[in-house]
Amino acid sequence: MKELCNFFVKCNRAKWCIFVSFAILLFAKCIIFHWNVYHSIIISSLWTQPLVFWGFWLPKISMPILLASFVFFFKRNGWTIVAALIVDIWILANMFYLRSNGILFNAFTFTMASNMDGYWSSVLALFQWADIVPFIMTIAYGCILILLRKYYSESRLSVCLSGAIVLILSVLLNIYTFSLVKKQAILHYKGENHHIIEYIFQNPFSYEYRRICETMNNDYAFYNFSVIHALPFLLLDNIHNLHAMNEPYQIPNKADISARLQMGDNSVLKYDNLLLIIIVESFESWALNDKITPNICKFMDTHPVLHAKYLKSQIVGGSSADGQMIINTGLLPIKQGATCFIYPWITFPSLTNREDSSATILTHGTKAWNQEIMSEAYGYNCTLGGTVQDSILSKRIIDYAQRGYKTIQGITVASHVPFEYDYKSKMSLPDDMPTLMKKYLKCLNWTDEGLGYLLDRVDSIPELQSATIVITGDHTIFWKEKREEFANYCLSANIDMDALKGYVPLIIYSPSLISEDIVLDDINYQMDIYPTVLNLLDTNYYWIGFGENLLDSAARNNRHWTETDAYEISDKLIRANWFETYNK
Repeated sequence: MKELCNFFVKCNRAKWCIFVSFAILLFAKCIIFHWNVYHSIIISSLWTQPLVFWGFWLPKISMPILLASFVFFFKRNGWTIVAALIVDIWILANMFYLRSNGILFNAFTFTMASNMDGYWSSVLALFQWADIVPFIMTIAYGCILILLRKYYSESRLSVCLSGAIVLILSVLLNIYTFSLVKKQAILHYKGENHHIIEYIFQNPFSYEYRRICETMNNDYAFYNFSVIHALPFLLLDNIHNLHAMNEPYQIPNKADISARLQMGDNSVLKYDNLLLIIIVESFESWALNDKITPNICKFMDTHPVLHAKYLKSQIVGGSSADGQMIINTGLLPIKQGATCFIYPWITFPSLTNREDSSATILTHGTKAWNQEIMSEAYGYNCTLGGTVQDSILSKRIIDYAQRGYKTIQGITVASHVPFEYDYKSKMSLPDDMPTLMKKYLKCLNWTDEGLGYLLDRVDSIPELQSATIVITGDHTIFWKEKREEFANYCLSANIDMDALKGYVPLIIYSPSLISEDIVLDDINYQMDIYPTVLNLLDTNYYWIGFGENLLDSAARNNRHWTETDAYEISDKLIRANWFETYNK
């Protein structure tokens, strides 16, 4: 034992052992994260494309070495476990966000932290056992620290000298890493906008540079640097964005955009009857059938409706809140982050801009997705939350309709991940159906049961008889990996579910203007909901949206705005608070 002690004490070998262990630990976490996200690591390119190889591997090596070099400056090394755990949590957060939204973290994601209140079960539903591997590695590293604790050298000068040398070398290595990635970008994007190259020396993870570098994948920086680089860079970008959000955004080509926008005369909608918008959580088109949603289907069979089968979900970083905004305003979300958290106080056009009372009725809390503030921003006079049960939603809608409210928005929650209300449904499904699909369909069936209370009374309650009723989904729910997993089962069970793409349905009942069934089998967009409903309410409202009236087949086939242009212009309109100018 004495010999072992002398071995580790001599030449500060214990410190060097901790340095190497910590560096390897962080490096391994970077590679595991990259593999989990991209399912590949570059090996063979060492011989074929050495620049690409080292451009990929050096960032994953240089940052762990830089962080590990600080162990030489502290007598105790417990801080390294804290640092490792922070990296573990950061990796886990990115993986959860990727599984739920299809993208990795950006700076605006930090603004959505408050949205988790009451929804942690949805996050935990995304957990996979492989997620604990980085934490197990941290525990193993902690055991190494405990074993080496009594072998630390007392010679502080020599330890700090070693650390200074390693720190200087690691800083130089990181500088070289940035120049190497820049060189790689120059070769790859030769002849393109110089900002694509310059962004690397600014903040490779910044929102503004991602917008400029649209030819790149949004995860370009994650791929070429490391998940550890991302944390400080994104925190800095978040601070910058919070400051920039307080400064008005100026549209450079304002006159050109003004000429392209079609603005009407009325700032207030001139519709006398009830407008009822029912947003069904995660409602996918393939789930609309006589078995899963018998009450909605029965209503469609007995009443003339517009049924658009396939609407492309156009949410970006705000999920449910984005869907709600598209339906209510005809705008598309900003390119990065959740509009509801970043721009809650600006002026929005809305289907609720009437001189009558309006209400948003939620089955969840008013804090989620900043609902209380956003409902007011969309023109709703009051926001009621916390009914929890989708079965109660219909009763509250009828109650407020009979009180004289003219615009009512009801939002369900049961079919939200992790589908914890599946036990409420009495519907039986095949035993061999994938568990997650089965839970989703059962939850949707229970939501349909609750809506049946409302739909069965449309013909007997005067306020509902002449109402325009909109039923749609806020977004699709299953991510790419799950769709691929479900594909074989759906094929064998003859279920019309696209394994690669998801769509939301749209059902509109408006007896005074829709006298016979209209069924659309072509692919349309969520942004078409607003102009379609608007056409049923008031054709001269000052904002007609980016989509097309689905009742007009010629318009659907000759769109004024491409989806790409709609995203681009909408982003500018929101960030510039454009509609404050036109709010008359």
